[in-house]
Amino acid sequence: MNKKALESVFENDKKFAQEQIEMAEGVKTSLNDSVTKLSSVVTDKCENVNTNIENTVEVCGKKVTEMIKKHENLADSISTITTDMDAHLTTSQKDMERFIHQEVLRYSSDGDTPQRKKRHFGVEITPIPSVQELLNQFATNESPLRQSTYKVRESLLIPETSFVMSPTTLKERLASHKENENEKSGSIAEED
Repeated sequence: MNKKALESVFENDKKFAQEQIEMAEGVKTSLNDSVTKLSSVVTDKCENVNTNIENTVEVCGKKVTEMIKKHENLADSISTITTDMDAHLTTSQKDMERFIHQEVLRYSSDGDTPQRKKRHFGVEITPIPSVQELLNQFATNESPLRQSTYKVRESLLIPETSFVMSPTTLKERLASHKENENEKSGSIAEED
């Protein structure tokens, strides 16, 4: 029985070892598949990164080339402007020196006091007319007054027929009336 038990244990161990080998082979195959997939993903990503880097380098190279051209153009324009300014400054300096040395009048003193020159006006001054003549001239040139659109009530303005008087007129008449009465009473008292 010992032999059978040993054979049975051996068979069980053999089966177990076979199962372990098959399981290890499955794990190995799974790991190989995962590594293959991971390798392809990493390879794709690296290719994408390399493509992006190449594109970035190309764009940067173009921009650097444009900047170099613009700086060259700027340097050329600055050089031209500097040359023009130098030429203009030289011309201006020569013109100023010529003006100062040749065209500026320099008076030399002879020791005598200069005499005052009499002024002469090319136009003869006309006399101003009198005030009365100016007023008459203005009156002849004056435009006529426009008549008012409102009609005047002449009956109120005629003092003989008007009974409406201003307060100042009433005061004046009252004062003159009182003076007349005082004069009459003074002359009556003198007669007595």
